[in-house]
Amino acid sequence: MLDVTGDGKADLAAGAPGEDLGRVVNGGAVWLLRGTASGATAAKAYAVDPVDLGAPAAGAEFGENLGGDNGPLLVIP
Repeated sequence: MLDVTGDGKADLAAGAPGEDLGRVVNGGAVWLLRGTASGATAAKAYAVDPVDLGAPAAGAEFGENLGGDNGPLLVIP
């Protein structure tokens, strides 16, 4: 369970490594969808990207590897 918000409900983190940040190509982002009693919801969803963290963004593909396996196309069960 990934409870990012601390409310006891499973949240969903989804990587979007190819997301462009304005004119920055493939900067990437990680989106968070909050969990509810009936599942994940897009209400109050938000994204974090390298620019938000003060990190270099060009070609960063942030969110590429959320599972730590160093490979693309990861499906998190």
